[in-house]
Amino acid sequence: AARAAFATGALLVGAAAAAFAAPVLIPATLAAARGPALYAGFALLSLSRFWRAPVAAAAPTRGPPASTRGWFKSLKAAWAGARDGADAQVILEARAGGSSWNALRDWWLGGLRAAAVWMPVALAGMVAGWGLAKPLAGLVASGDMVGMIPFDALVKDGLGAHLLGYVASSLSAQAVTLAVFDAAGGLARKWGAGRAAAWLGGAAALAASAALILTVTTTPSVVGPLLGIEAALLWLRARSGSWLAPLALRGLLSLITLEAGRLGVGLAMGGAAGVLAGLPAYAGLVVTGLLASALAFSARGLRPAALKSALAAQLRRVREFGLSWRAPRADGAPHSPWPLFKLAALWGAILYAAGDLVFGGVHLLAGGTEPTPPILAQMLSSPVDLVLYNFLLVGFLEEFVFRRGLFKSLYNRLKSWGLLGGRLFWTAAVASGLLFSGAHYVDYGALLAHFGLGDATTASGLGGMYAFTLAGFAARAALGVVLAWLYAESGTLLLPILAHFCADSLEGLGLHWGFLPCLAMVSTVLLFQRFSGKTGKP
Repeated sequence: AARAAFATGALLVGAAAAAFAAPVLIPATLAAARGPALYAGFALLSLSRFWRAPVAAAAPTRGPPASTRGWFKSLKAAWAGARDGADAQVILEARAGGSSWNALRDWWLGGLRAAAVWMPVALAGMVAGWGLAKPLAGLVASGDMVGMIPFDALVKDGLGAHLLGYVASSLSAQAVTLAVFDAAGGLARKWGAGRAAAWLGGAAALAASAALILTVTTTPSVVGPLLGIEAALLWLRARSGSWLAPLALRGLLSLITLEAGRLGVGLAMGGAAGVLAGLPAYAGLVVTGLLASALAFSARGLRPAALKSALAAQLRRVREFGLSWRAPRADGAPHSPWPLFKLAALWGAILYAAGDLVFGGVHLLAGGTEPTPPILAQMLSSPVDLVLYNFLLVGFLEEFVFRRGLFKSLYNRLKSWGLLGGRLFWTAAVASGLLFSGAHYVDYGALLAHFGLGDATTASGLGGMYAFTLAGFAARAALGVVLAWLYAESGTLLLPILAHFCADSLEGLGLHWGFLPCLAMVSTVLLFQRFSGKTGKP
């Protein structure tokens, strides 16, 4: 069964890659199926590992622990995580098989983890490739300077079409280079090349990748970064012994590039924004009522002591999750993401309700209006995948800057000054929350224009979008404090990132779709808490 699934999957992937490389040689009816054929082939290749016989895994070669001192501590920590993630996949690759669904699940999660932690290496390769290719820009005529995705296709096609087109094409090209890497390296070892075999395989694979890229574009600023990324992916293949990890990273990079391009083009083209369904002023009160009802249900009553106990249990979930998430599993297998998603979804609903309540309460006292900025309305009326992409990007950037950067730095500095206990947390959390809220009113377009990095018109979407109101400022500051608590209590930035994303998505999709779909999303989150099992150890 393993051999049949592998052979069929390899045949489908190879045929799809050939169809993407030379579509004119393939009948139109078959070329239309190349995207589904590629994904079906990858699925069969993955499934073939379920039936195969597992092999004994040798302990991967690990370098010395990365030092976290000095100016480059963040880079060293990033490399340590990338190295360890790739090395851990060596063991998971060997364990997969024996008709074990658990081993297959660990292999899949490990590949995704290795891809995620290898992202800094891929970005470093991209920057290095750009730097090396920059001197060659003068060798290419300006008329030949084209990109990878046709502008018309970028504008008119939806995410589904791009997944079967651009993303599938990138994955098929990656499959070709990985096959060349393995074949050339294997031949070199057979001919006695020894340790140089991997380098020879890498050179052959980079040559194949360059040939594929040059059939689409000769622009050095595009070719160089793509070859730099390819070099990093081949390094990941060699270190992890995995096809899954580089393919997952290639797909992730393709999706990021695609969504960034689509969102940027949509915002730059301007025009009238679509009509937003909107949310009523009492939406936050209704969501708060749903959360309170869920709390009462978990308390099995309305007695104050029972409600207090149930609330304390929910707060403990954050700490218990953090302790479990940060502790490595004894067998080295990756954590399941479900407890993270489950907890982040709940706190996303809490953040949305809390922000709306604070806004409404302060607005009753102070008044003022905060209309939806045109650029935000235009973004919210974009296709749903672009709305979610924007919120995920915003959640990651804001949490990385304001919680990991600002809050953590303030916390550590105040602690070194002798401030302890609750006063330490609240001082750092409130200060960082106020700065987080104030950053929403900075006109970054005008700031960049002042330093000669653009003009305020083209950069107007970068900031300065909100008209200042005390209610809006207080609401965002309060959310900054809650997000700081999530970070401090769990000890992992992933929880506030995803909670921030979920909160923005509830409000944004509520404005996009309307009140009833927003309530349906909140209800789904609460049902997810009830019926998806206990949090347990991830």
